[in-house]
Amino acid sequence: MKYTHIVFDVDGTLIDTAQSELQALRQALCEVMGQAKPDCELNTVFGTTGRMGLQILGYTPEEIDRIYPRWYELSVATIGQSPVFPGIPALLETLDRRGLALGVVTSRSYEAYLLGAKPHGMEAYFKTVVCRDDTARHKPEPEPLLAYLGRAGAQAGRTLYVGDSAFDVACAKAAGVDSALAGWGTQDKGLPATYYLEKPADLCAFL
Repeated sequence: MKYTHIVFDVDGTLIDTAQSELQALRQALCEVMGQAKPDCELNTVFGTTGRMGLQILGYTPEEIDRIYPRWYELSVATIGQSPVFPGIPALLETLDRRGLALGVVTSRSYEAYLLGAKPHGMEAYFKTVVCRDDTARHKPEPEPLLAYLGRAGAQAGRTLYVGDSAFDVACAKAAGVDSALAGWGTQDKGLPATYYLEKPADLCAFL
């Protein structure tokens, strides 16, 4: 088997947070800025850190300091209620049974990651977890995946990163890691990932 490590993004890959996260951002912008932006614009922020996402939306550092704490508060309050994607529990169990090392690289804080993973019992599968606070630079830069490789003692050529966004695909490419696009959660099925997966079971099929 080519891959020994399978690494996952969280939002849009393991957990279906799209609607709850969008609502949290909408509410934060409404409360703090008195603004409403179209969903197509808000969707561009997901896949990287919250502060970087707000910068993408054009907010100043001072505005971000006001918006971000409220967005984070609303986001953390709802992630534990977000459903896991169908097929993910069976996928993790199968990969673990096959002896593959499983990990997470996410732009969320470790606190938010646990709040999302624990209700579904997923955290036990992941031996190495790299979160927002573990690196100075974030996706789409390679640092998060490079940090994973260093911590896990993994080889780039034998590691596969599964994610749903352009930031995930770019991070993997920059780190020299193959990527698999989570078709069940992505908003852009044309992203240039190494592999395209229509459903979680597809990963087991091609491995």
